[in-house]
Amino acid sequence: MNRRIHSKKEVESALGYAEANGWRVVPGTGTGHAWGRMYCTYNDSECRCAEFCITSIWCTPRNAFGHARTLRRIVENCAPHRHRVVSLRVIAEAKKRARALAQQEQQGQQHEQ
Repeated sequence: MNRRIHSKKEVESALGYAEANGWRVVPGTGTGHAWGRMYCTYNDSECRCAEFCITSIWCTPRNAFGHARTLRRIVENCAPHRHRVVSLRVIAEAKKRARALAQQEQQGQQHEQ
């Protein structure tokens, strides 16, 4: 992590979550109320109505927990992120079904013997 740490631990945790999901966190220049910005690396037209997932990070939010929750929600609602999560869920369910079928076949073979 080659960026400065946010002063609010809740927001810093949300920024770590965003980075773990492929988002780029860029601290600002120190002017204004924004601490920095989060950018979605997918740059997909499906992202947030073609706004390409750019979000401001507040320096001193009134409610740090609420701001952190909002940042996490933005990451979770990003279209490519949702597709990846759904794809992983579908793959896990397919593997589970395949294991169940394999167990049923083994039990059927044991009963035949």
